[in-house]
Amino acid sequence: MTRLKMLGGYEESELVAARISASKMGFFTSAAGDDYQGDGEGADGRIQMDIAPGSFEQLPAGVDFKPFDPQHPSTAFRDFEKAMLRGIASGLGVSYTSLANDLEAVSYSSIRQGLLEERDYWRTVQHWTIEHFCAPVYARWLRQTLDAGVVNLPPAKYEKFAATMWVPRGWQWVDPRNEAEAQITAINNGLMTRTQALAERGLDIEDVLRERQAEDEMLAEFGISLPGGTASAAPPAAPPAQEAV
Repeated sequence: MTRLKMLGGYEESELVAARISASKMGFFTSAAGDDYQGDGEGADGRIQMDIAPGSFEQLPAGVDFKPFDPQHPSTAFRDFEKAMLRGIASGLGVSYTSLANDLEAVSYSSIRQGLLEERDYWRTVQHWTIEHFCAPVYARWLRQTLDAGVVNLPPAKYEKFAATMWVPRGWQWVDPRNEAEAQITAINNGLMTRTQALAERGLDIEDVLRERQAEDEMLAEFGISLPGGTASAAPPAAPPAQEAV
């Protein structure tokens, strides 16, 4: 939090310095102490001189001009800000590309590795929130509603209704095809269940199956055949074999 606050103040200072640098201000000086009349006085009573872009004017004798030319923004600003954001991302447990929205120099392997570590952190936060907030609140709410008769459920089956499965938000992968094929291989080899694969995407298997059932019934009702659906038509029968003459 301290680094974020300091970075915000630094960016504001660089912005102000860049605006001052773009103004190209200066000061008039006189070794003899002569008063310079200029083109008039400003609102604060100070002598000013109006300059047109690309023009040069001759100053009165004894009057010198001292430019004020701060060099901002400097070339080190970008690297410094990136270094600060990397430290902040590390402290927050997220990837730098997600925090800074910087995809300039990433590759498939680097962004995948960063996303995997970041999502592991967010899954830890999700499970902690479920365990310490969502589940206790739901259990107490369910007990009170059953005892008060607010919902039409038998209070004797509290343990059944309290046994819930929380499905937090999931994420799509960087390369959906390769990841999907890896999950299919894991499921076929018994290393993962369909429930786990859907939960990683933030989906509930019961909702998916009910939706799939309703979809198949609709396909059958309209007589539409799609690959992979239960309503797909049976393959055509093989032609009868011809007898040799």
